[in-house]
Amino acid sequence: MQRGFTFIETVIAVAILGIAATLAMPAIGNFLAAHELNYAARNLAADIRYLQQLSINDPDNKADYKMFIQPNEYRITWYNATDPLNPMPEDTFKRVVLPASVLIVSPPQQLKFGSLGVPLNGTSILLQSTKGGYKYVKIAPITGRVRVDDTAGAE
Repeated sequence: MQRGFTFIETVIAVAILGIAATLAMPAIGNFLAAHELNYAARNLAADIRYLQQLSINDPDNKADYKMFIQPNEYRITWYNATDPLNPMPEDTFKRVVLPASVLIVSPPQQLKFGSLGVPLNGTSILLQSTKGGYKYVKIAPITGRVRVDDTAGAE
């Protein structure tokens, strides 16, 4: 009566698992790149909405909130404009570095919203994955609606 597995059976099972893992690696890499792209686009959209809310909460425009967008990061800054003779220096209170597999393809830009949360300029921000995927973060020029989309169509 034999109990357990022979050495040859174990080697064959490990070889089959190794081949299956090797075949699955490109699919796993593509999945992770798509996930990082989706995460970065949704995080950027949420931070744009946050910037809108900061602008809405300051109806007297005592503070100036801006978002600076660069290829591999973006920053949200503010400065206090209440005392024109002694203004506070501009301060970055949120800086986000994108994952290595994601780049913002749009040219560097600055986002700013009015006191009603309406963007001073409507825009579309293009994010690209190193694996070839794209996501657009779109801001409607009149309503200020922010959304993530897969196509380059109209706002």
